[in-house]
Amino acid sequence: KTKRAEAALNKGTSLYNQGEHAAAKAKFKEAIRSLRGGALARAHAGLGDSEFELGNVSQSVSAYKSSLAVSSRNADRWYRLARSYYRLDNKSEAKVSVEKALAIKPSHSEAKKLLKRLAK
Repeated sequence: KTKRAEAALNKGTSLYNQGEHAAAKAKFKEAIRSLRGGALARAHAGLGDSEFELGNVSQSVSAYKSSLAVSSRNADRWYRLARSYYRLDNKSEAKVSVEKALAIKPSHSEAKKLLKRLAK
C-alpha cells in the first residue's frame, strides 16, 4: 500500500512538472490516503501546488496548511501558503506566513519580494 502511495506521489510530481495539474491533483490525493511523515507533507504540498495552478486558491491554502501541520520547517511551503493568502487578498495571514518562511530561510528571495509587496 505504501509503495503504491509513493508511486502515486512520484507520478503526481512528474505530472505537475509537465503542466498536467488536474491529473497531478488526482495522484496527490491518492498518495495522501496512505502516506505518513515527510512523504505525506510532500503530497499535501503537491496538492496545494496543483490546486493553486488550477485556480483553486482556497483549496491550496487547506492543502499547504495540512502539509505544514505534518512538517512545519519548510520555507518554500510557508512561502506558497503566503502566496495563496495574498492571492485571496488576506494580507494579514500572508504576512504571518511569509515571515515564518523568512525565519526558516532568511535568504528566500521570493518570500522577500512578497514581504515587500505586503508592506505597500
